[in-house]
Amino acid sequence: MVEIKELPDEPPAPPKDAVEKRKPQPTVVQTTGEKIKVFRRPYAHHLFNNKADEFCSECLKEPELQGKLFQCTGCNFVKYCSKECQKMGWRLHKMECKRLQKSFPNLPLSDVLFLSKVLDRKELIEKNGDKYGYEMARPLSSLIGHENDVRKDKERMEKFKKIFQKIQTFRDEALNGDIFFDIYCKSMVNSLTVQSMKGIEVGILLDLGVSQYNHSCRPNCSIMFDGYYVFLRPLTSDINTEDPKTATISYTDVGRSRYQRRRELQEKWFFECHCERCEDPEDDILTALRCKNILCDGAVLISEDMEPKAVKCKKCNTVADIEYVIRGQQTMLELPVRYSTEDKVDELKGHLERARPILHEKNVYLNRLETAIVQLSGKLGDNIASLYSKVQQTFSACFPATEKNKVNELVEKCAELIRKGQRKEAVPFAFDAMCILEAQAGLAHPNYLRVLALWTFLDKQPEKTNKELLELTQLEDGGDIKPIDITQFLNDTPVEASK
Repeated sequence: MVEIKELPDEPPAPPKDAVEKRKPQPTVVQTTGEKIKVFRRPYAHHLFNNKADEFCSECLKEPELQGKLFQCTGCNFVKYCSKECQKMGWRLHKMECKRLQKSFPNLPLSDVLFLSKVLDRKELIEKNGDKYGYEMARPLSSLIGHENDVRKDKERMEKFKKIFQKIQTFRDEALNGDIFFDIYCKSMVNSLTVQSMKGIEVGILLDLGVSQYNHSCRPNCSIMFDGYYVFLRPLTSDINTEDPKTATISYTDVGRSRYQRRRELQEKWFFECHCERCEDPEDDILTALRCKNILCDGAVLISEDMEPKAVKCKKCNTVADIEYVIRGQQTMLELPVRYSTEDKVDELKGHLERARPILHEKNVYLNRLETAIVQLSGKLGDNIASLYSKVQQTFSACFPATEKNKVNELVEKCAELIRKGQRKEAVPFAFDAMCILEAQAGLAHPNYLRVLALWTFLDKQPEKTNKELLELTQLEDGGDIKPIDITQFLNDTPVEASK
């Protein structure tokens, strides 16, 4: 056992080459008129243990400019991207550091370390008051924890008992079981999984402000993470992100079937969703089967959990018998719910061979499987643009319509700033237009591709002329929009034109 003396009020001295940087600022840009709400004060957050060598334990970001992380010289586990992040994290890590040294070489689970930080924050607020506004939105005690539901769940209670034992060992103190159970339920039910800009799950976060917003499978706001900053972005301009009664978010992945969404919501948040989308029969297109008539491209609308029965094709009325429906249900439920970089491409291709003959091209299970194979292998055999077009059609059911006029206004503002030589100022307007087009039109739409290229060039600042950039602000209109080739805009050498 390591003997630990009282730790100082200041964190251990970082290496001399540790980076100096200002207080972490969000890298997600926002326009002046955009009604984005930013949550900057999580009650507690924790970087997953298996990400400790890649991300900063305080800001939950990768080091800037391919910089390196440096270790806390006290515990030799927690890593920071800068001296400033180390100082900011010391309020909670001061107590954690001592415990980590005592527990060495046994590292507690991520859930244990996260909940320990919740307890430390609670104790600090009770002792010193809420000086930094962690409970500005509402107190921790006001959260709904579904304690009775947890007690009825044998598996959850077994997990709680294990964590309760482990956290007492880690903190080297006896905790009141009832009090900790209340905190445990409130924290785990209301926490969020933090994703990096690349979509990698990096940590867990409890923000009392974000926890006020209700769920919808067809939300009117989207959530983005920039480290531990949480951005609430309206999908239409009439949404007031300051009002949790009208602004909605999705607690789960909206790009999944009703059955899978409800299953996850029930498992973690203890409710069966009956939002507008869940009550919409058209949502069954996401779990549709191919028509048994090989000459028909129509859909047989079923769901994974429906009572098997014969179903007619929506287009030609060909009947899919019970056996065909059961086979389709089994095919969907046998496919992975989530995919990761650890998946083996050959195994996924085996799934694809079994799924394609029966699942409709708009089936979300098929779309997710095809997308995973493309991302892991870089190829599918099909035209990539065709795949993205199918995926876009499928996912368009998941989002409300956004406003085309808003996109035009943002792009016109970009063009105006480019002409004035103010390219840096144009970046956030291009970014907002890109986000709206992604939800509105999809990844294969020519306007999305144009604005994606525009934002990339403005942000990365390659040698591009005004003429090249302004060409990207010329959006297509009308229903018969043909795909475009943007490779002409992706060359590093600028065309001959005056800047």
